[in-house]
Amino acid sequence: MYRYRVNGPGASIGCGVLLLLLGIVLLSPIVGWLISLLTDLLGWILVAAGLIGIVLGISSMLFGSRRR
Repeated sequence: MYRYRVNGPGASIGCGVLLLLLGIVLLSPIVGWLISLLTDLLGWILVAAGLIGIVLGISSMLFGSRRR
């Protein structure tokens, strides 16, 4: 069975490298473009969901059951 040491200088160096790479990725212009694309997509999804909700509400009001 293998034993991994999670303490010591190797763990802190690995964590530092991971944080450094994550920072570089977040500062790149590709991430800004990707975030703007996702927010635009989310906006259109919300607009479509709102329109579907309005249409379903109006249709249930017009064509729903007449019991009251």
